[in-house]
Parts: sequence; structure tokens; C-alpha cells
Amino acid sequence: MSFQVFPVVFAWLGLFVCAQPNQPVPNQAASRPSASQPTASQPGRGLPNQPVRPTSRPARPPVPPGDPKATELLEQSQQALRALSAIAYDGDYVAEGIAASVLPSRKGHVVLTRNNSRFLRIRASEWAPAPDGRLVLAAEMISDGTVVASINHDRQLYREFTGPGAAGEILRWHGIVIEQLLRGELYKNEIAHGTANFKGSEVVDGIDCHIIEAPHPEASVVVRWWIAKKDLLPRRVVRIISGEIGEGRSDLRLNSLDPDPAVSAELFVFAKPEGYSDQGPSVGPRAVPSPLEARFLPVGSEAPDWTLRSVDGTQVALKDLRGKVVFLSFWASWAPPCVNALPSIQKVCEAYKDRPFAAYVINCYEYRPNPAQALPAGLSQALLLRGDEVAKAYSAQGIPTFYVISPEGKVLFVEGGVLHENSVKAAIDKALQSLTQAQPAATPAAP
Repeated sequence: MSFQVFPVVFAWLGLFVCAQPNQPVPNQAASRPSASQPTASQPGRGLPNQPVRPTSRPARPPVPPGDPKATELLEQSQQALRALSAIAYDGDYVAEGIAASVLPSRKGHVVLTRNNSRFLRIRASEWAPAPDGRLVLAAEMISDGTVVASINHDRQLYREFTGPGAAGEILRWHGIVIEQLLRGELYKNEIAHGTANFKGSEVVDGIDCHIIEAPHPEASVVVRWWIAKKDLLPRRVVRIISGEIGEGRSDLRLNSLDPDPAVSAELFVFAKPEGYSDQGPSVGPRAVPSPLEARFLPVGSEAPDWTLRSVDGTQVALKDLRGKVVFLSFWASWAPPCVNALPSIQKVCEAYKDRPFAAYVINCYEYRPNPAQALPAGLSQALLLRGDEVAKAYSAQGIPTFYVISPEGKVLFVEGGVLHENSVKAAIDKALQSLTQAQPAATPAAP
């Protein structure tokens, strides 16, 4: 499938956004590229055509041609990767600024191997800090090339995904899971642009590496690769973004890289662990926050109040929504995971439109002048603008981020990345049921 992305975002996310092939192509006029704009793969469903409001940006100075020998080294590294049948490494991904709003920092171990089909087999484990500071196994993602299993050990939650859902689940791991390592296209943009230059050498993970820097000619993005001199395999990549979308930096280290790991079929076999649930997270306060949830507001805490305006200028305040279950989606029109979540957001909104329920899409980290153009008609009226400070108050470091707020103003549910409809509906249903039970029975009419 192909999803059209604003050049700055694509240039920075291009390495990480890799969807499964043979999926429908979204028709997104709100992000229609020019002839010079590249595209990135992205799972999702099509949205209605919307008019595009042209934007004006100051002209960027041209990027001078690079060193052909630097581009040649990238091509040699790409050939070395194509010769591999499997690869394993410890991924240490650190994101700052606008980079963290799309893919938050994470650490983990990754194994990738080619499959008989066009899909890779993947096993990824995430380590997260426990309350005592130790790194513990917090979550796993396993793909056998057809089905993706997601295991959250702290919440004892197990899910399986196929089709677009599988692609979306893999997308959540793209801070450390770099499928392009085995897809033969790791340096596709850098080679095509011809702007790469040598920037000296440096030791990474005990290995002497060439440093190659490649500015993007159409976006304010600079990519730096550390490529090992001994085997021409990458050990680190830094992406620096600036300009109209904001400032940000991402740094991925491929530590303890093994180009020939011992891989068995059992590594990609999965089953629901005993005692784990596949019905979504439980609703209610937790005694100890999950390491994966530490970046969000804790369930059971007071939801920060806010006041924002809708597209038509109507003022909306959380305090005025007391007595209703409130569903919030922190969202930006330029972020592929956000656009991918729109069909699920709309389904949730439509399921409760006749209940004491309110849903809002809080636009944040936005650069486009009219983000409503990226929304289907059913959601445009739910859009609230200029929500950056609200997003920060709700610890929405990555987008999309979803919250369910109780009629009393408490956090009932929080999830980042892919929206799992069954999980959020379970939270909303439980809150609505409690609200119905709390209402006094109607007094019978006098005879």
C-alpha cells in the first residue's frame, strides 16, 4: 500500500514506516504529494477526497552534491545486508522533541529473518525500567510472517493481529524494529539523493565505523549513519529534523549486532500464556504503574482540565462534560499512525452517539493550516485545535494517544499507538454501566 506523507515527516520516518504489501491504497487528497514528493508505506483505509489548501514555505537553499565515494559505501553496505538471511541486535532508541511525539524512546532485543513469503519473521522484546530501576521484560512482538502476536507481560495481555492490524502493530515497534535491514532498501533515500559525505570515523559498541552524513534535499532532515569498517553493516543512525514542523532528534544504536544468529522456527511460535487475557486491559486504578504506562497519566488519576476551541470556534471545556464518558484522541494530520487510527476512532464514536458520551480529537504538534481536511466528515466536528499544551499535560509524548475519562473526571483508560477497539470499548462500556447503575430509578407517576 502507499500512503502519501509530507516530505519532512517521510524523510525522517521513512526508515521506520514499513507496512505489509498487498493492502488497499488510501486516497488522501489532504496529503496529496507533488511530483517531487516521495511516498511511504502505511496501512489504513481510504478517506473521502478533501480539498487541499495550499501552503507557502520559504525556499530552502539547495543541497550541494555529495561525495560519490560516500554513496558507493552506502551501496556496498546495502549489498552486505542483502546477503544476510537473518540479523539480531539490541536496539537502543532515544527520541527527543518532535521525534518523541511519533516514536517514543525504547530499548529491546530484535531478531529478523527472511521467510519463504514476502513477509519477514520478527521477534522483538522491549525492556522497560521497573520502579526499582531495573530493566525488565515488559512486552514482546512476534510475527511468523502472517500473524502478529502482541504480549504485554505487565498487564498479562495477549493479542493476535492479521492484515492491516498486523502492520499497525509492527508500526508501533519501528523505533527499534528496522525491517529494511533485510528488505534491501535501508539507504534507499540517501543513495537516490546523492548528497552523502564522509564525516570522519568513530567507535560504536567497540567497533570502528565510518560516519556518513546525508542531508535530505527537500526537507529539513539530516541523516547520519555509522557503518562498521570490518563488515560494512550499520551500527548507529541519527536523524535530526528542523523547520516548520518543529525540532527533533532520534538516535538508534544497533548494539551487539549478530549478522548470523542461530534462528530456529520455534523462535516465532506463539501462544497465549496461561492466565493472560485477550479481552483488553482492565479498567480501574493500578497499584503500580506498568513500565510501559509510566509515560502516561496513571489510571485512576484526575484528568487535567482544559479548554479548547473547535473548528467553528465553539469553546469546549472538560469540566463542562461532567456526567459523560469522554473519549480523547491526541492526533496530528501529518503522522501516519494518526491517520491510520481514524477508522477505529470513527467506529468508537459512532457506537456511542446516543449515550451519555462525548468524543474529541485534540489536534497537537500540528504544522498544517487546516488539519480538519484530513478528517472524514463524521469526525471533523469533533476536532479541537491548538492542543499542544493539553497533550503535554496528558503526557502524550507519542501520537496518537487515547484516553477515556470517567463522568467524574478520572482517567479510566490510556493507550498509545494503535487503537484497539475492543479494549477502549470495554472501558467505555464499563463506565456507562456504572453511570446507569448510579442513576436513581424514575418515580412512578401518581394514579
